[in-house]
Amino acid sequence: MQKDNFRYLLVALILYLIIVPVLKGWLLVPRSWLTSISFVFLLSIGVWSLRHSIRVFRIAMILAVSGIALNLAAASVQNVVLEYLSTLTIFMFLLLATWSSFRQVAFATEMSSNRIYGAICVYLLLGVLWSLMYAALHVANPHAFSGAVLESTRDPSGQWVYFSFVTLTTLGYGDILPVSAGARALAYAEAIFGVFYMATLVAMLVSAYANDKQR
Repeated sequence: MQKDNFRYLLVALILYLIIVPVLKGWLLVPRSWLTSISFVFLLSIGVWSLRHSIRVFRIAMILAVSGIALNLAAASVQNVVLEYLSTLTIFMFLLLATWSSFRQVAFATEMSSNRIYGAICVYLLLGVLWSLMYAALHVANPHAFSGAVLESTRDPSGQWVYFSFVTLTTLGYGDILPVSAGARALAYAEAIFGVFYMATLVAMLVSAYANDKQR
């Protein structure tokens, strides 16, 4: 495990998930510009955090660069096919980053603060992954969800991230409702993942950290 890779990834995730939406709400800078810059920053830090494995690093680099290029192309020509390809490529990158981070956290031999940061990063990455799945499902079936007025599905830091984390934490405000069978399946699958993750891995890490301090 790298010494500080998850610390920087956690900062990038907090910037992307919390600080950027707040700034967009205040309209201090153009929303599209701020979203693009923050997402590119997140992907860049995500690639850097995977440098422990040359093979994984190269695959992550290809996926990240391809996702950014496809996203820019889709935005310039307003092509649905390119938009789907961009979302799929970015989803594959985030899936790789989540799995690789989980392996580093779960199978590390030493207990450190970086390992705790890694556990938090995996949890946050799960929420971002599910937000992309919700966005893709909404594009395929606009009637899959009902409730609050939904923002553009091309903005992954918008309503879908909000709905994803409300579901992941089993908070369930109910302002956005899954209606179709596919949407409901995604929602309860995410809730199950969130509960089991918090109950197993994070609890194990906290216990291991406490035991390590007592030695």
